[in-house]
Amino acid sequence: MKIKGTVFEIILYIIAFAGAAIMLMPFIWMIVTSLKLPEEVQIFPPTWGTVNALSIRDINASIDHSTYSAVNYSALSLQQFLNVGQGRTSSASNVLTVNFAGTPPLRGTIYLTLGNGNPIKYATEVNMSKVEDLITNVDSMIYPADYQNQISELKSLSANPDEYMKAFLNIFRYGSSPILSRIDFTKNFAQAVNSATTTAKMFMPALLRNQALNVSDNDASSVVAQKDFVKSFLSSNDFFTESDSMLASVLNYKKGVGTLSSDIPAVEGIMQNFLNNFDLKTILISKFGKIDPSLNVLVNFYEQRIMNPIIGYYDLLKSYDLVVNFYNDSKQLTVEDPQMIFTFFTPAEQMVRLESAIKNSTLPSTYMNTALGIIKAGHTSHFIDDFINETDAMVKTDLLSIGLNQSEADNAFRGISSVVTNMKILYGVLNSSEQSELNRMISEYAGNWNELSQKIADAFGAEHPNSTGVLTGRSGQLAYIGSGFSSYKNQTEIERLLSVSWSNYLAVTNVTDIYNNTYYTMKIIKAPSIVSSIQYFPSNGSVKIFLNAVNSVWFLTLPVKVEAHFNFSQIFANLFEAYVQAWNASPFARYYINTVFVAVVTTFLNIVFGVMAAFAFSKLHFAGRNFFFMLFIATMMIPGEVLLVPNFITIVHFGWLNTYYALIIPWAVSAFTIFLIRQNFMGVPDELLDAAKIDGASRWRFLWTIMVPLSRPVIITGALLNFVGSWNAFLWVLIVTNEPSMRTLPVGLQNFSSNAGTIYNQLMAASTFTMLPIVILFLFAQRYFIEGIARTGIK
Repeated sequence: MKIKGTVFEIILYIIAFAGAAIMLMPFIWMIVTSLKLPEEVQIFPPTWGTVNALSIRDINASIDHSTYSAVNYSALSLQQFLNVGQGRTSSASNVLTVNFAGTPPLRGTIYLTLGNGNPIKYATEVNMSKVEDLITNVDSMIYPADYQNQISELKSLSANPDEYMKAFLNIFRYGSSPILSRIDFTKNFAQAVNSATTTAKMFMPALLRNQALNVSDNDASSVVAQKDFVKSFLSSNDFFTESDSMLASVLNYKKGVGTLSSDIPAVEGIMQNFLNNFDLKTILISKFGKIDPSLNVLVNFYEQRIMNPIIGYYDLLKSYDLVVNFYNDSKQLTVEDPQMIFTFFTPAEQMVRLESAIKNSTLPSTYMNTALGIIKAGHTSHFIDDFINETDAMVKTDLLSIGLNQSEADNAFRGISSVVTNMKILYGVLNSSEQSELNRMISEYAGNWNELSQKIADAFGAEHPNSTGVLTGRSGQLAYIGSGFSSYKNQTEIERLLSVSWSNYLAVTNVTDIYNNTYYTMKIIKAPSIVSSIQYFPSNGSVKIFLNAVNSVWFLTLPVKVEAHFNFSQIFANLFEAYVQAWNASPFARYYINTVFVAVVTTFLNIVFGVMAAFAFSKLHFAGRNFFFMLFIATMMIPGEVLLVPNFITIVHFGWLNTYYALIIPWAVSAFTIFLIRQNFMGVPDELLDAAKIDGASRWRFLWTIMVPLSRPVIITGALLNFVGSWNAFLWVLIVTNEPSMRTLPVGLQNFSSNAGTIYNQLMAASTFTMLPIVILFLFAQRYFIEGIARTGIK
């Protein structure tokens, strides 16, 4: 029996532990998910580990083949983007951009290697005579009509071979719709082959009946042989069977990774084999030395209508071979060690570098002092936003100083800002000399918008009608908004502030460039001599490598290997990065304050009212006591959703939307709390109340000095349940609030879900620190909770 009892206990313990594990599994998974990268959450099957815990993380990376921009717009906030507007986007041929896939590292040391780690080659100049020969050969080939113009336009870059090759590679291999796309190339080639075979079926019988194939007595034996060969060639069905075979072989390369560039030799060989057997013109020249003039029309028709559609795709591959071979042969210089190692500057170092860059810039003294003031205040994390706000404040102050009231100043500021926004669009499409002219016009004619409108229309209207049309003319912004200032004092002074706002815009653009060039520049630990500096933008995971007098085209075809190395403190920061991002994603500090305040006040009122009601229903005797108690309890049977609409209408009539009243008052009394405490009060002997009365105590004093202390576990249990319910309230808070300043934690969690998707790691992180206070509260109050539940209803 003793052994059976021990076995039974062991089984009970196993069941208990298994049940606990099953109950804890979702919470453990939530915490594990919060430590992962966003892309790890999507992996199936799911894993319990995370690369955030590794000291070395491999990062998928590739060369960016798009146009390079002087301003990194992805690193700008919306306000910054609107102020920078159509900023400078001059291409930088010496910038090589590497893009990271997935979540980019925010700290640590980055090891970036171009190629496979072996020495790599590049060039600083090329043989121009060979370039001319290359371009001539490329232009002489036959191409499908869809690509002919695209390739011909490359000839305009012949004076700049580096850019010619970059554009060529972009068209063929790296563009948004590259010629060598496996799907597109094979699909288009199949259409070309089908077109050729259809044409052959239609015209080959007619070609066989062509008079040019008739043999005359005057024909030489060689001509007769040619005509007999052509008759035999055209009457054969080999063209159709072999074209089907060729097409099937090429279509096999539709599947694969990347473009066809790696399979060009095989595809080219398949096409070459077909052309060797069915390119009639080439065969006749090879076999007979020349083509008899009497056959020229027939052979040319065959070539142009049947063979050229196929030859066009073959020549696409041949031209790519020519350019790539020239590209590779031109690389005469070597980088022995192509590895780059760089890390982040510390915040203190970044501040010093930014301050130095501002001081050494050409910014006017007013803007320089403003920028330096922001740096000294330690606001570098929001440097550009703060600078924009400071420059805007200058204009607003000037508007007030010329005699406008606050409302007029706000309206005038919005009008001027609207004009500046459209000025930016025009500025973005102008060349450098036109931009200088626009700057002069604004400076000279800002005090008279009608005159400025006419000047802009005269100077730029013909070439840029859309951009100028928004600003100029009777219905243009300058005239429309300017007319709105006619009722204000000093209209000329208001309009003259356009010049100040425009100067602010130019200053913001310059400051943004300075900020990008300093704040995102990395500390280089190791790099080849051809690398001058490295910028890293964690917001979008791009690395810009600035080269010394070397065009980036020479590295476009290289693979990239990237590793991020982390020390212990950085690994810890990586693990909890989602918590930091989640906290900063929304005003969670405000959410916490609201949630704690609402939960504490609601719980306090519930307990106060619940204790008094429970005492009345348990110790006071009055007519209908039990009926009213049962009626009170019956309200628990009404679904909460039924009360949402009437409660909401009541709140609206009281004007309580977006107030604490709406969050607290409807839940200040709980029938369950009254029931819970009343059941405990029923267990307290009535003799205690009688004894208290004999001692001279009132019912009020008896309630708070005797009943409440005796019922402390139950009251704490009721308070805990009310606190948790109020803490987790979602639907009601979502309905009666629409301002972030009034919302609570559960509603704040919805910020991580949208139509675009859900950021699960941040959602799990936010859920973790949302429920953490409740867990801590339960750990401290669990003794009272268990005791209160156990004593409820005991007589």
